[in-house]
Amino acid sequence: MLLKLKFAPLMGLTAATALFLTVAAKPAAAQVSLDFSTLGTVYQDTTGVLYDTSGVGRTDVTSLFVTDAQAAAQYWNNAISIPGFSVSINFSLFDFSGTAVGDSGINTTDANGRPATSTIRYGVNGSKNFFDPTPFDNLEFAITSRSAALGGGQVNVSRFGPALVPGLPTDGYDVLTVDLHEIEHSLGYSSGLDRFLNLVGPSDKTAGAPDRQLLIPTSLSGLPSDFNIPIVPGSAHIDGVVQNGLFNDTIVAEPGFGSGQRALPTDVEILGLGVIEGATPSQIHLGGSPVPESSSLVSLGLLLALGTGGMVVATKKRKSAKQVA
Repeated sequence: MLLKLKFAPLMGLTAATALFLTVAAKPAAAQVSLDFSTLGTVYQDTTGVLYDTSGVGRTDVTSLFVTDAQAAAQYWNNAISIPGFSVSINFSLFDFSGTAVGDSGINTTDANGRPATSTIRYGVNGSKNFFDPTPFDNLEFAITSRSAALGGGQVNVSRFGPALVPGLPTDGYDVLTVDLHEIEHSLGYSSGLDRFLNLVGPSDKTAGAPDRQLLIPTSLSGLPSDFNIPIVPGSAHIDGVVQNGLFNDTIVAEPGFGSGQRALPTDVEILGLGVIEGATPSQIHLGGSPVPESSSLVSLGLLLALGTGGMVVATKKRKSAKQVA
């Protein structure tokens, strides 16, 4: 299934260079590798719009595009590490005629039914975008962290915040967040993946269809009881409307983040990804950090203590603008 989002221009790399980069936060099991061989050169004008051709007032931002994509991959490589699970993601540019920031689709699966190859397309001639040359410091965003009562305990459901700096951070889509969103779809939250559909049921675009549920078992979370993540009926997104918007700060929420916001990986969606891909507790790494923890799994006790601590700066995309399918 293709997932549509509006994307922004990047600043950087030379267009002709074919790059194949593997980003590994964990030395033993990096599962996300990024292929930029068909990307070409990315240009951005002074308003933040991206292009695939040069022109007056346009700057080569390819290196910034790659930097933010690498950072997003590093977040997910640190969040889940299943031996033998590896996804190669190809990046390219595409003109959606202003209807989407970008999209992603799983192309092939491995012998275990997990994603093996995927394609992410960024939109040109469309929305404004913000490239962050230092994507791990979150200095341009006022990020905070929030937990909720789930499964008889507290689980992080938000690492999110608005932009602080006037200009593109506040009125453009945060490229790091868009990358995180599309890579998360490529890793498992996808209507094109049988492992996902076997857990939540088939997509149903009928008006008024009920949410599907992704069950998080106590055997994975370590909490006293199981709990559910609501999945919208017609796509592979977490329902950000139900329960008074409890899950709307997750990266793959609908409506979710919008321009001028940054969303970082939450523990609830990391747990969900672990369920989809059949991870054990030692193969998921909670805490939302882009760097490996000293131990293989952050304890829930620590999570509870950190649940209300301030954290990231996020740009939220609203469904009307984001067009994520």
